[in-house]
Amino acid sequence: MKRVLWVGLLALAPLLNGCATNDSGPSLGNLGHNFADDWTGARSFDRALADWEQLQQRKLVENNRFDKDWAKQVSEDLKPIDEAGRALDQRIKGGSKGSLNVAQLWITARMNDAAVSEVGAQTLPAGRDRDEARLDSIRAYRAALAFLPSEPQKWRSLDPQSLNALGYFLADRGNGKADFALGSQLTKLAMDLMPERNSFERYVRASGPGDSYAWALFRLGRTAEALKQQAEVIAILGDDGGPNTPPSAEIIYHWGAICRVAGRENSARDAFTYALSQNPSPELREILEANLSGALV
Repeated sequence: MKRVLWVGLLALAPLLNGCATNDSGPSLGNLGHNFADDWTGARSFDRALADWEQLQQRKLVENNRFDKDWAKQVSEDLKPIDEAGRALDQRIKGGSKGSLNVAQLWITARMNDAAVSEVGAQTLPAGRDRDEARLDSIRAYRAALAFLPSEPQKWRSLDPQSLNALGYFLADRGNGKADFALGSQLTKLAMDLMPERNSFERYVRASGPGDSYAWALFRLGRTAEALKQQAEVIAILGDDGGPNTPPSAEIIYHWGAICRVAGRENSARDAFTYALSQNPSPELREILEANLSGALV
């Protein structure tokens, strides 16, 4: 499931609150000067990276504000930030200080970009704006994947939420079996890394990488394995979530899609019908209605 959405929005929450109250902390100009000092003085690469990440997140929020006049006022501050970001990009891609810590920070920054675009892709009505938001989201995920270490044994040092988000993207939006296979690897590893010591942790693990892994298996054509995995997810969410926390519409849709391919048509239609009652996004609602009408088989 798209765990990055709420992870990314949580990361942006303090910035959103700051914009809403007109008390957003240091100005863009001050932050930009701090970044430039660190960059030119080379005093702290990690500090410079952290400053840039904060600036980039602030920029994302400000670019989405409805106050166009206010956005115009800060546009001059944003230009040098973009230039510094591109320079930092080149430095990292060139191998300078290419530590796992930097990789994680860069992956997180790119996924926050994706989270903002994903909100539009999921909530906008069908049309050009939704398509553009989806493309922006895909580009950001691909940029994050570029910083995934080439050695799989190093993936265990990354945040499991990041692994799950990247894996789900590949499973859901990937281009063919190579993407689906990598998606299954990343989501399975995220499952292995996430604890399940109590009901809350079991719920988070099942609704996150558990669901994502089932979807990756399904996309690989491993329907029997996907059916077993998603059945376990549904059972855990029912036991540990309780009636007040039902599975999301997206998780139920996955169950229905897997059931349909597995030949369980009645279960599939029940799942699609139930998912429609769980406040799906406009995009998912269209998919569910198409499945129930027979437009999608």
